[in-house]
Amino acid sequence: MQIINQVCDEIKEFGRKTEFGKIKQNLSGPERWGLRWLKKNVKQQKLVVMKADKGGAIVIMDPHQIIDILLKKLENESLYINLGKNFTFKETTAKMYDQWRLAVNSDYVSQKHAYDVVGLTEKMNISTLDLYKPGTPYYYASPKPHKLPLEKLVPGVDMPVRIITALHCGPTVRADKFIGENWLKPLADDFCKDLMRDSTNFLQKLSTPYSALIP
Repeated sequence: MQIINQVCDEIKEFGRKTEFGKIKQNLSGPERWGLRWLKKNVKQQKLVVMKADKGGAIVIMDPHQIIDILLKKLENESLYINLGKNFTFKETTAKMYDQWRLAVNSDYVSQKHAYDVVGLTEKMNISTLDLYKPGTPYYYASPKPHKLPLEKLVPGVDMPVRIITALHCGPTVRADKFIGENWLKPLADDFCKDLMRDSTNFLQKLSTPYSALIP
């Protein structure tokens, strides 16, 4: 214990005697001013900063312009179907549980799987654990500046965007993973022999003789 106290005293003494200089700025004056201006406008919701869909670029846009672009895409009936104002995620969750009850009664899945995946108890009730309580999915815009010629990348341009739906907290996310791992993945392995999983897999197939790829 005496040695520990001695070491602590020496560390404290070192800290008292050591003079630490000021941290040097690696930004110039105009850069610091610009950063403060950007933070202020983002905080006031006058600007939004987003990562581009590809290439690691950063896109700065008016949030109202992003909303207008999203609404224009969502109102395009060739891309999306309006489910109506009466549609709720509570209704979706209830329908999903009805399907799981049917699956258990038909011996498609075991009762243990039904509880582990979606929290369906032996009495076919829904567990109250927070683990099984779904959140609300949301969508966001992923800008695609690479779709525009360089000369058209100017303030106010009608930026192409890709709508991404975040379903990681949705009512069916646990069931989706279970179905994918237990049924869809084995089917893909059996019937999709030429499936390209990623860029690395594509390069591996390029280096494989063509005759070896033919069943």
